[in-house]
Amino acid sequence: MRFNRPHDLLIHNQTLLVTDSQQGGARVLSLALEPGYPLIRETHIAAAYCRSFKLIGSTLYVCDSGGGRVFLLDARTLETLASYGSREPGATIGSLDRKQQKQHPTRMVPNEIIRFRERFFLTNYFYRGTRNRLISFSSLDEWERGHYVDHSHLVKGVPYFMDVPDDRLFLGEIDDCSRCVQIAEEAGELRLMHIIE
Repeated sequence: MRFNRPHDLLIHNQTLLVTDSQQGGARVLSLALEPGYPLIRETHIAAAYCRSFKLIGSTLYVCDSGGGRVFLLDARTLETLASYGSREPGATIGSLDRKQQKQHPTRMVPNEIIRFRERFFLTNYFYRGTRNRLISFSSLDEWERGHYVDHSHLVKGVPYFMDVPDDRLFLGEIDDCSRCVQIAEEAGELRLMHIIE
């Protein structure tokens, strides 16, 4: 077994799950946590570039940065349950300059998705671009219909990772502004609580 372009991994139920992108699609692999890491199963998905995935409950949420979609997989069987997002082609990371972004303003580059305070949060990643965004929505159905709340005013750099340790939302940014911020909810609005630069 050879990897093509692995990008993210996590451990779930004594297995190592890995995303791997390749020409013509992408796959998620399940490897045993023992010497040699033998392959247990793999699934191919119609994604252009699997940038990251998050385990929420028993479901894997896989961000397809190249195709502009989010895929849902069963974490145990790796069966594809659903996919959400624009049916139009997305944008490969770094492929759109500022002029092209103006020509294709709806193209999404989903970077990471998490669940926080009963809402989903999704970062949109445009390398060296102007459309670095942080949005939230109640469900992926709502996002697909274009119903979301834009929190992009909280973002200064390129949003690269998110995590929710101990029910606290952290966002890491790179390039234009390298920093890590904690985002908290006050009076029904999200605000920057702590900034580490």
